[in-house]
Amino acid sequence: MSKEFLLNELRRSREELSRDTSVLRRELDFEAKLKQSVRKHSFAWLGSAAALGWMIAGPKKKTRVVTKLVGSRGEPIKEEAKKAAGRAGALGIAVTAARFAFPYLRPVLLQYAGRFAGELAQRFAK
Repeated sequence: MSKEFLLNELRRSREELSRDTSVLRRELDFEAKLKQSVRKHSFAWLGSAAALGWMIAGPKKKTRVVTKLVGSRGEPIKEEAKKAAGRAGALGIAVTAARFAFPYLRPVLLQYAGRFAGELAQRFAK
């Protein structure tokens, strides 16, 4: 093995390494590949984006709003029943709000209950 042979081998391996590095950089340049794909297949990308947006938004359904309350036989409901239904709706909203707020109010309520129980125990201890 001569010095010239080793230098040529070293030069050749550097060229191969440089070539392999450039190929690897091209293969891992996903941004350029994506841009090229969008440019080349723009209709497919736009169609896919529209379909995905439609699937996420969901199909639109027409809903019908009932403004007249009727009973099981089709007769109109009287005003007292409408007011009761309104109170039941308000009660439902209040219960929902309480269920939402309870985890946040629980530490305060427990502290208050503990203090009240302590004061009550001191009264009965005397």
